[in-house]
Amino acid sequence: MTSPWVFPSKTSKSGHLEDLKRAWTTIRKQTKLTDVTIHDLRRSLASAMASQNVNVALIQSALHHKDLKTTLGVYLKQAIKPCWKLNNLSINYGLMRRRKKGRRLCR
Repeated sequence: MTSPWVFPSKTSKSGHLEDLKRAWTTIRKQTKLTDVTIHDLRRSLASAMASQNVNVALIQSALHHKDLKTTLGVYLKQAIKPCWKLNNLSINYGLMRRRKKGRRLCR
């Protein structure tokens, strides 16, 4: 069955599952991931997009955030945090002297 929906349904009038509770409970039990929520999947998607330097407007669109500040406030910080750590490591271990002056490891 080809469907534009992530969770298609043969029985609903809309063509997709409208209440995921039963299906999600079944999936969690079968995979033994009982503490994972659908919202966790949403956050994981956005975090993965941010870590791959996906345009923040695209992340905003994927999450249906009305305000870009919401997306920036959460996922931009996650995307640049590894750069902060990497740049701090480079300073702490003296790697800055081996690179051209003023050049950072992450941009």
